[in-house]
Amino acid sequence: MAGDNNSVSFSVRVKNEACQVRWHSMSERQAVVAGAFCASAPAGISFPSTYVRTTPEACLCLAGLLAKDGFVHLVKGNKIMILEQSFTQFCSLFAACFMDKAAEQLTIDRTFTRCFLRGAFLSEGYCADPSRSYRIEYRISNDVIASLIVAMLRSVGIEPIIADREFHTLIYFKNGDMVSDFLSVIGATGAVMEYENQRVRRELNGSVTRTVNCDSGNLKRTAGASARRGAAFDKIMAAGLRSGLPKELTDTLDAHYRNPEASIAELAAMMDPPVGKSGMNHRINKLMEIASGLQ
Repeated sequence: MAGDNNSVSFSVRVKNEACQVRWHSMSERQAVVAGAFCASAPAGISFPSTYVRTTPEACLCLAGLLAKDGFVHLVKGNKIMILEQSFTQFCSLFAACFMDKAAEQLTIDRTFTRCFLRGAFLSEGYCADPSRSYRIEYRISNDVIASLIVAMLRSVGIEPIIADREFHTLIYFKNGDMVSDFLSVIGATGAVMEYENQRVRRELNGSVTRTVNCDSGNLKRTAGASARRGAAFDKIMAAGLRSGLPKELTDTLDAHYRNPEASIAELAAMMDPPVGKSGMNHRINKLMEIASGLQ
């Protein structure tokens, strides 16, 4: 991926790679521009924004697309602006995105949808670093465009979560498969590979951690049970009751004192002949009852 280094965030790398996706028709080219500028539209208006803030590489990409249609524009660092002499023509070209039933009509064209989502991601999108979390989000101020993006995501099989904020609509999803699908939809195939590699590492690490925690918990429970069992058995021995117990219970006591930290299953295997875990548990419970009756 372009600019792939530790100083560049994963989200920026995704945007920079999306800029490298080749377009094959005027409709695809204009869909990317429409997505970028419509996603940045302020609330309450029915035309695209006059400017977009994004990565410098994305600004240069959009500048190249705008030039194909003759739109006069200006790039300043991470900002690209449509100049006044082209604004009327620019707004007219993308007015359909703000019309009634725009979502219903525009989502019919799968290629237009993919390109629009790519453009919208360039200006108002974010992708979390997959080594930390799985998340794609759009922050959209214009309600009409927010509805359009939600419809487009649903049309490609992604069900987003919608949260109303004071000044924008937050559209996001955290499902790992959906994040991977989205990166593929916008054409960031290199990001898909990096994402999946990070995802495998993260989930493997999580599995190892859960196993270690489970083993640790089991050891603590076994140690606690052994300590309680030992205290009860000590009371029986101190009371001089061992000689009066049935052989299976004296065998249990003897096995415990030879292996005081053994689990119930391990003690069961030491019996001659071996007994089942439930049988050993029954013997220990009998001894615990005897101990509980002692003062």
